[in-house]
Amino acid sequence: MTQHPSTSTSTTQHRLHAASAQALRWCGVVLPLAWAGQSVAQALPSYPLVHNVSPLGFVSAINTPVAGVLPMGSVALGLVNNNPEMAKPGVGSFGSLTTGLGLLPGLEAFGRLSFAGDLQCNLYGPNCAGRRDLSVSAKYQLPWQLPLNTRLAAGFTDYGGAATNYRSKYAVATSDMGPIDVSLGYAQKDSSQALLNGMFGSVVLRVTDHLAVQYENDTQGYRLGSSYVYPVGASTDIVASLSHQKPVQSGRASTQVGLQVIMHLGQKQARALQNAPYQAPAPRAAFASGSVTASATALAPAYLASQDTVSAMAPAAAGPSLVQQLQQAGFTQVQVVTHASKLLHVQAEPTAWRQSRLQAMGVALQTVLAHNGKNSTGSGGSSAGSASTDPWLVTLTFRGQPVLSALTSAACAEQFKAGSDSCADQASVQFFSHPAIPPHLAAQIQNSPTPDTRRVPQFELGLGLRTAVGTEYGLADYSAAVDISAELPLYQGLALQATASTPLSNSGDFGPGRVFSDRRHTQTQFEQALLTYWQPVGALGLQAAAGYINPTDRGGQVDATWHSADGRWRASGLMGRYTRTDGVYVSGFTPALAALRLSVLPALWQVELTAGQFYNQDRGWSLASYHWMGDTRFKLYYRSTGPQSDPLKPTRAFAGIEASFPLGPKPSLSQVGLTTYLRGADRWQVNLETKVGDRDNYLTAGYGQVPKIKHGLVTDVTDYDRSGLADLWADRDRMRLAMRVR
Repeated sequence: MTQHPSTSTSTTQHRLHAASAQALRWCGVVLPLAWAGQSVAQALPSYPLVHNVSPLGFVSAINTPVAGVLPMGSVALGLVNNNPEMAKPGVGSFGSLTTGLGLLPGLEAFGRLSFAGDLQCNLYGPNCAGRRDLSVSAKYQLPWQLPLNTRLAAGFTDYGGAATNYRSKYAVATSDMGPIDVSLGYAQKDSSQALLNGMFGSVVLRVTDHLAVQYENDTQGYRLGSSYVYPVGASTDIVASLSHQKPVQSGRASTQVGLQVIMHLGQKQARALQNAPYQAPAPRAAFASGSVTASATALAPAYLASQDTVSAMAPAAAGPSLVQQLQQAGFTQVQVVTHASKLLHVQAEPTAWRQSRLQAMGVALQTVLAHNGKNSTGSGGSSAGSASTDPWLVTLTFRGQPVLSALTSAACAEQFKAGSDSCADQASVQFFSHPAIPPHLAAQIQNSPTPDTRRVPQFELGLGLRTAVGTEYGLADYSAAVDISAELPLYQGLALQATASTPLSNSGDFGPGRVFSDRRHTQTQFEQALLTYWQPVGALGLQAAAGYINPTDRGGQVDATWHSADGRWRASGLMGRYTRTDGVYVSGFTPALAALRLSVLPALWQVELTAGQFYNQDRGWSLASYHWMGDTRFKLYYRSTGPQSDPLKPTRAFAGIEASFPLGPKPSLSQVGLTTYLRGADRWQVNLETKVGDRDNYLTAGYGQVPKIKHGLVTDVTDYDRSGLADLWADRDRMRLAMRVR
């Protein structure tokens, strides 16, 4: 129905008058509090912001947003017994699960799973009442600081998906005045059940570093509450909150209880370094005055410039002892040689250190440093490379092929370990990724004797998990299995690898004859069995694989990667051909994909664009944003693909989030005689995905799949895409910490 113009104008004016009146009422509260807070701030210390997380999905006073956001590198997991937007059902559960990420400076994003009623009944059935809603929210704090320490932020709630029950957008300003934070904002709802609509505001009194009291108006009522932060360890906080609403609205939960766990993963290494202070060793004779006359970076070109010098190598005097120490530290295929020019070259396979190559390099350098220190103090005899300024070249390999080198010296390694990035006006440690390595270093490695190529089997234990979260069939369903992977190196760059799984347990909807039965783990079987070979060719890394990519499809693929000189740009691609034979019909798969990745903030943020034909022959593109928080990586992505040959399957768009992190202790467990290694999964991942821009909310699978080889070029060789020189240097504290705690 078309609205009469005069009626529309009258309605608009009425809304403006109402908003103005509400703003004036809030100013009457805010301005006196601002004056009081400014006065109190002169006498009291300023407390850090106590984080409270709203079930709507943002850092908040209670349920209303404030301008503050989660710090970059922080993760918040929360459970609240309330959905403030809706009435509580008579029976069943009621509440919200939230996961928040501090993605970038000033930017936070939250995923929310709200639930009401029976958690596991089928909402398509006639006797199931309830709601399950999976949504995404985000907020950005502008990089401005206005008078009264005021910050501005804007955000939205419930983006994407076919069911957007709580969608709204808002802007908010927060002023910090000593222990008092005052926020004032305006929201506009785009869904009928959204909570925020109009003027809202809050006042937060931070009583201590851990206790805060809040009072807010959420546009539908007033709420008074408190929250308490309990630190757990150096990088984890637990936040408990309690609030009560007045006036109590019919059917709504008046008392709200929340519990959040906030993990500051991005600050974990810095705090761990503070807890592991460096103890400087006694001065050595080579640099008793405490000054370093030359660095490894400065000395290396002189030592490596001559081909005669490069080829004039002999076993180090203390080589066998250092070899044994490196083997005891978890390295295999160890080689230690010394140039006539006193350049010490160590090459080793970090078999027990597969989670992070930078950590493996720290363990290797510390092992050499400890051995060198014993020799230089008269214990164990003298050896080349024992003088403080004699250069070292430490090279790590993958399946016998060099992938990463570090150039330093004893003096520079000590200074790097202590926290210094420079040594005699040069970098205290200089990294080189292969194959992008300077010619003089490449010649050194090429002319080194072939290391021990013993075939050391490696086994990896992981968890196979398939999930369905927030669907109409249940709040959370799963099928779990135990994954056992094996790697058997056969030759330089060549290996046989296989992964088998055995069912562990599953929820009801993954049971036989249920809606997810075709996706569950049904039997013990090989998930992947491949023969792989990788080799650096010029500036490229190449890999070929043949075998079974999954239990039913066999064939092969070729992967290639290229990195710019500093590693910030990476181009990669794959081409494959697989055939599925299930006893009924034969079908073919010819994936062909290309990707371009930029490391925007080295070691913290990467953006990747992928396009081409995916595994199930759907063509399209995907844009991914990778955020590293210590060892944990979060991937946010948007993908649009569609089969070109089947008009009944149109192009569809998806948005999702994926978390990946190592399972188990950092080092592997070595067995008798260093003949077998057992470890947890190098990286285990779990993801949530939803359709966006579609009219229905039906589950749709099979789009955008990429054939992934568990171990090889795009995983171990690139250290899970962390091998760029810029990324290595930005993440150098990981190596520094490994040296201190070794």
